[in-house]
Amino acid sequence: MGSCHYFILLTVIASSVATQVSFPHRIVGGEDANQNEFPYQVSIQAFGRHFCGGSIIGPEQVVTAAHCLRAIPAAFAGLHVVAGKHNLALREDFSQTLQVVKIIRHPKYDVTSVQNDIGILITEKPFEFNTEVQPIRPMPANSTEEGDSVVTGWGVVYENDTRIPDILQKVTVPILPQRTCVRVLKIGRALYNPAVMICAGDLAGGRDSCQGDSGGPLALDTVDDNGHKTRYLVGIVSWGYGCARKGLPGVYTKVSSFHDFISEVQKALN
Repeated sequence: MGSCHYFILLTVIASSVATQVSFPHRIVGGEDANQNEFPYQVSIQAFGRHFCGGSIIGPEQVVTAAHCLRAIPAAFAGLHVVAGKHNLALREDFSQTLQVVKIIRHPKYDVTSVQNDIGILITEKPFEFNTEVQPIRPMPANSTEEGDSVVTGWGVVYENDTRIPDILQKVTVPILPQRTCVRVLKIGRALYNPAVMICAGDLAGGRDSCQGDSGGPLALDTVDDNGHKTRYLVGIVSWGYGCARKGLPGVYTKVSSFHDFISEVQKALN
C-alpha cells in the first residue's frame, strides 16, 4: 500500500472517531499517571499513530469502543496495540507492540445512536504479563455501578485542542445515578440508554474524558467483605457533548451489560 493510501486510511479512521456527538480523545482536569499504574491500558495505533485506547481483558484480547473500529477494514495489517506504554514520545523497552489479526464489533452496534459501542481486538500472539502489562477484569453481569472511578487515556486535555499528551493521563470521576444520566443527557440523536450505558463526571464541569480517550477504560475499585480490593473495568469511553462541560457528564459503554458478548468471544478462542 502506497503512502497516499496510508494517509487516506488514517484520515478516514480519524474522521470516524470524531463524527456525530463528541467521541472523547483525551483526559480533561486530570494529571500524569505513574509508571505501571494502569497496566491494562493500551494504545491502539494505525501505522504507529495513536487514535484510540483499549483495555487488556485476556492473553490475546483487548476491548475497546466499536466506534473506534468502524472505518477499519477486516484485513488491515497496519493495526497494532501497544501495551505497557507510558510516554508515547519515547521508545520504552518495557512496552509490547502486537499486531491485531481480528476485529470483532458488537453485532448490534448502531453508529447513529451509539448503542452497543463495544468491540474486541484479537492479537497475533499473547501478551507477556508482567509489572507493566496486566489484564483487568470486566465488571460482572447484573452489577451495580457506583462510586468514584478512574478514567485514563492519551486524549486532549481540553475541548477543541489538537495536541495529545505524551504521558498517559488519569482523572477520578464519580459514576452518576442512572436517573441523573437520563435527565441531563436527553438531547441529540445519540440517545442515552441506561441498559447499555453509564455516565460519569463532575456535573459542575472540569473533569472528563475528551478527544483521543475513546475506547479507553473507566475502572472501579470494589472491596469485598474480607477487605480484598479488586479493580474492574466498569466502562468504555464512548461519547459525550463536548468535554467536561457543566451539566454534561461523559458517557461510557456499560461493560456489565456485555458479559455474554465478551464471554462468547473468549470461549471461542479456547
